[in-house]
Amino acid sequence: DGFLFYTFDGKNYLMGYADMKNTELTLPEDFGGKGYIIYKYAFSFRPNLQKVTISAGATAINSNAFNTCDNFEELTVGKSITTISQNAVNVCPAFNKLIFLGTEAEFSAINISATNALIHDAQKVYN
Repeated sequence: DGFLFYTFDGKNYLMGYADMKNTELTLPEDFGGKGYIIYKYAFSFRPNLQKVTISAGATAINSNAFNTCDNFEELTVGKSITTISQNAVNVCPAFNKLIFLGTEAEFSAINISATNALIHDAQKVYN
């Protein structure tokens, strides 16, 4: 399916995606029946990337996971996310919208690093 995973010390990491041309990505629901962590710089330097959906499966978004993606404008995040590390979305000038597949109260329970200006400043939409 093009997604690149790595398992280390019992944890699954999503390392990236092989196709650089996609403008929209929906990340896998799991890896081997288990959750995973989106590794640092996993989707960096992708000028075509515009929207990403993480409906389930991923538990954390590591630092700079989405870095230097000039046209990246929208991130949809499911309830499985518990942590968004520092600068998870960084140097993405078009980024302006975060959709959370849960309530505002559930979103506020996510551990979001203070150094996520683009996440904190984005328009939020809750379900």
